[in-house]
Amino acid sequence: MQFSEFVLKGLLKDENSYLAGYLGERLPYWWFARAQKKHGKLIVKLPPEYDREIRRYWKERLGVSIKTYCHQYFYASNGVEDVRYIPEDVFFKYLLRKFNRLSFAKPYADKNFYDRLFSGAKTPATVVRNINGNFYDEEYNALDEHKAVRMVLEALQETRVVVKPSIDSGGGRNVSLLDISRFSDSLAKAELELRETLKKYNKDYIVQRFLEQSALLNQIYPCSLNTIRIVSVACGSKIDVLARVLKMGNNSGFLDKVSMGGLSIGIDEHGRLHRHGFLADVTAPVSVHPYSKFEFAGTVIPNFNEVLDFVKRLHRRIEPYFRFVSWDIALDKNNNPVLVEVNLRYQGIMIPQLNCGPLFGDKTEVVLASLR
Repeated sequence: MQFSEFVLKGLLKDENSYLAGYLGERLPYWWFARAQKKHGKLIVKLPPEYDREIRRYWKERLGVSIKTYCHQYFYASNGVEDVRYIPEDVFFKYLLRKFNRLSFAKPYADKNFYDRLFSGAKTPATVVRNINGNFYDEEYNALDEHKAVRMVLEALQETRVVVKPSIDSGGGRNVSLLDISRFSDSLAKAELELRETLKKYNKDYIVQRFLEQSALLNQIYPCSLNTIRIVSVACGSKIDVLARVLKMGNNSGFLDKVSMGGLSIGIDEHGRLHRHGFLADVTAPVSVHPYSKFEFAGTVIPNFNEVLDFVKRLHRRIEPYFRFVSWDIALDKNNNPVLVEVNLRYQGIMIPQLNCGPLFGDKTEVVLASLR
């Protein structure tokens, strides 16, 4: 059964399928296929035998019939024929449910509790927390609304601050950047905008100082907090890293989201950037950042082994319930890893596969066999 059939038949009402998270949105390769039809030309067509091989593979391994939009998407980017690329709808319906206790995901992914759940791990400095409608400071001391607003205003006089939902804010949804420099003539105007911004969030959000990032990542793109997406999986006594991707903003935007005009590029196991990254149009890879003109080839992410160790240590704390996790890690000005976000449910796999190849690589057969 195809993704569209799940929608039409109403089967997405089962929240545990977590395809529900994509109702009202569309998969990246779905838009890719639609764009081909809309413009009346086929940007890429799979070789007939490869197309048949893909369908046979997934029918034999999982007993499902799939469309090959996903494989067209990757073939357009690199010309590689590999049946093991995992369509995102197949991942959410079959694989993620097997790996993760999804009914537990919301509380574990609440950014307001990272400092407790991952105690000792560095996170962006928190100014104010709103938990279930109640205000707290960084140390979880209760505040009234007036005090919370004053604390944010004080922080704004020193740096920019970011406001974002503490639960389910993946993909950059509803993230606001506040900068008092726009109100240098009137603190009252700054307070008014701040109150209006916080009112928009209602409850369950976090206000953090904008992190001063690594000099290298700032050189690549200075307007956003650029993050390293690490995909890890718990395999018995080991935590394996499946994919490593640097996500960057673009066009003066402050978010590092490809869906919002940013770009991504793969990182090898030694911390070296790949030669080419990708914007939204995967048929046109880029070797330099369009905004900064920074050339990717030869660049090594500083302190990369510590980034990987950091992720593995954190994964151990939640591994009993969550075996498959996507982490967003920043580097501070001293190149130390900083936990920005842990993705347990809505962790898209297209960008990791676009930059690093089939998600499970040579272990794909073993993983799929475990689902039978």
